[in-house]
Amino acid sequence: MQNRKIALLGCGNLGRIIMTGILNGTVAGYTPVAVMDVSEAARNAMAEYVGCKACASLDEVLACQPDIVVEATAPNPLKALALPILQAGVDLVSLSVGAYADDEFAAKARAAAEESGAHIYLPSGAVGGFDVINAVKMMGGLHARIVNTKPPYALNGAPMLNGRLLSETETEELFRGSAREAIRQFPHNVNVAVAVGIASTGVDETEVVVTSQPGLELNCHRIELEGVFGEAVIDIRSAPSPDNPKSSTLAAWSVLSLLSRLQSHMCFF
Repeated sequence: MQNRKIALLGCGNLGRIIMTGILNGTVAGYTPVAVMDVSEAARNAMAEYVGCKACASLDEVLACQPDIVVEATAPNPLKALALPILQAGVDLVSLSVGAYADDEFAAKARAAAEESGAHIYLPSGAVGGFDVINAVKMMGGLHARIVNTKPPYALNGAPMLNGRLLSETETEELFRGSAREAIRQFPHNVNVAVAVGIASTGVDETEVVVTSQPGLELNCHRIELEGVFGEAVIDIRSAPSPDNPKSSTLAAWSVLSLLSRLQSHMCFF
C-alpha cells in the first residue's frame, strides 16, 4: 500500500472525525502533514491532536507537499481554495459539493484537474446510492428528486429566511425548486442535493424540497428516482454533527470510506 501525505482544510467536528479515523488505523495508508482553519485556536488544537503543522494559509499547506487534500469547510471557501490545489497537481476531496453548482467554478476546477493530472473526489456525504444513481442515469429517462427534512435549529440562518426564526411547533415546507437554487438559499444545508443533481439529471433538473420539522432528532434525506429502469427510493436519516447541526457526522465517515477505497485493491464503486 502506498503511503500518501494528507492535509485537512477545516478543523471542526467533521475534520476531527476524519483525522481520528486516520490516526487510529480505521483507514490506513495516510500520513497527516498539515491542517488549516480560519480559526487560529481550531487549527492549533487540531495540529496538536494530529501531530502535524498548523497552517494559516493554503501556501503553507501546499509547502508541506500533500498528495491529497480533504476539504471540510463550506462552498464559498472551497471556491477560493480548490484551483490552487488542483493546479499544483494535488488530489482534492470536496465535502462542500454545493460549490460545484456554480458552473463557472466547476468548469475551472475540472480544467485545472485535467491539466495537472489531479483528481476531484466527491464523497457521498450524508446520503448514498450514487452507484445506483449513476447507473440509472445511463439508462435514460430519469427524473430525480430529493426531500431534505431537518429540525428548525438546523435551518435557521439560511438566506431564504431573511432572519426569520422557524416555528418550534409547526412543520413547514420552505422550498421547492432546483438543486442550483436550493444551494443558493440553503448554502450550509443542501450539499447533498447538489451531489444528487450532479450524479443524476443535473442541478437545474433535479427537484429539491426543504422542510422544517420541529422535534426531529435526525436529518432526513429521501432520494426518489424514476426512469427507464423503474423506480427507487433511498431513505437516509442521519445524526447531526454535535458542533454543526446543519451537517451530519455521516459526511465525515463518507470521506473515510472514500479514502479507504482509494487505497484498496478490491472495493465497491
